[in-house]
Amino acid sequence: KGTDVSRFFPDVVRNVLTTHFELKRLVYMFLAHYVDKDDETRTAALMAINSFQKELQDPNEVVRALALRTLTSFRVDDVRQIQIMAVSACSRDSSEYVRKVAAIAVTKLPRAKALEDEVVGPLLRDSSASVMGSAAAAMLEVCPDRLDLVHPAFRRICASLGQMDEWGQV
Repeated sequence: KGTDVSRFFPDVVRNVLTTHFELKRLVYMFLAHYVDKDDETRTAALMAINSFQKELQDPNEVVRALALRTLTSFRVDDVRQIQIMAVSACSRDSSEYVRKVAAIAVTKLPRAKALEDEVVGPLLRDSSASVMGSAAAAMLEVCPDRLDLVHPAFRRICASLGQMDEWGQV
């Protein structure tokens, strides 16, 4: 509704460890929205980094994806290496949903050659059309001049176009 509720940020951060799924989802969305509000919110969010790293190992694929999405929404240089490692690990996850979120997460991080080669390239060759579509969209945003990443999977990408989501088809 447009009301600034960032004053509740420290209280919301304390709920990161909740086991209630819907509450966890709301907390993660709140954190992703307000993490860059000011230095105080960034500092409070940094205290929750370990929790997000633990959540990346959760048995529930939605929780892993939410943790990755929230972790990569931090625009703090101190956690950049943690974010890169998390995206790289999640790009090899057994769940196609988590791999798709990893492809989207690449666009949130500053351009990193390692992410192009270790994440975008392999995700373009993924067996899932939704993952390929997200990886193609990420490639166009992050490294549009790297056509060598598309070359090994070009025919499979073309064959899967009808199964990709709208953004991947573009």
